[in-house]
Amino acid sequence: METNYPKGYILLSANKVETSIYFIKKGIVRAYTYSADNEITFWFGKEGDPIISMKSYVANQKGYEYIELLEDCELYKLKIKNLNFARMIKEMNWIVLIIAGLFEVVFAYCLGQVKGATGNEMYLWYAGFLVSVSISMGLLIKATQTLPIGTAYAVWTGIGAVGTVLVGIFVFKEPATFLRIFFLITLIGSIIGLKAVAL
Repeated sequence: METNYPKGYILLSANKVETSIYFIKKGIVRAYTYSADNEITFWFGKEGDPIISMKSYVANQKGYEYIELLEDCELYKLKIKNLNFARMIKEMNWIVLIIAGLFEVVFAYCLGQVKGATGNEMYLWYAGFLVSVSISMGLLIKATQTLPIGTAYAVWTGIGAVGTVLVGIFVFKEPATFLRIFFLITLIGSIIGLKAVAL
């Protein structure tokens, strides 16, 4: 929606959860805040620039900035509730990350199968390993475009570790001792915890 506001109009206010973002079609604005009763200007916006309260948009919290129009402005106004695309992409990248972790399990499975293989069968398992590694790493890279790298890498490794242990127990008949199961459960809890506290 296109809107017009006069010079001097305060478009965004501090200590308020903003529900809209704007794009400047025409005009100049400034962003400022207060520190120890001093007014501090820290940004100027011009044609084509977005105007947004990041705390309101990302965390639905009160902002810290004021936006003042320095001349009559023509703006495009969009409701934040209609702009959840970035958040949807972030949630989708959690799914991408889980799939990347599952492919980590696949390449570990391929390595396990190589041990008893010979000839062409061995090379097929090696090929499966290389393909799985490539897909897993590619999906991990995609996921880290919106997810914190430390969290994404830890979750990716954790999914691979849990999956590989389960494959070892159910496919390769490795022992399922009490301590092994206990630490497997704590690892799963850690993965869920990292997802829960991720920004």
